[in-house]
Amino acid sequence: MTRAPKLLVESDPLESEPALRYDNSHRAPMLDAAREIIERIIAREGVFRVPKDTGCFTAEV
Repeated sequence: MTRAPKLLVESDPLESEPALRYDNSHRAPMLDAAREIIERIIAREGVFRVPKDTGCFTAEV
């Protein structure tokens, strides 16, 4: 008779901390980084293009 291997479980996924908290604390730094990248592209190319095949894209200028 073959025995099943023992599994070592370090933590219960239901009790562990989430990888990213849902308190929106990541939002402001992420937007600042995206803004900086987009502004550099606009300064270099004069325009920021967003290719889309489907859907809708709106912007306020």
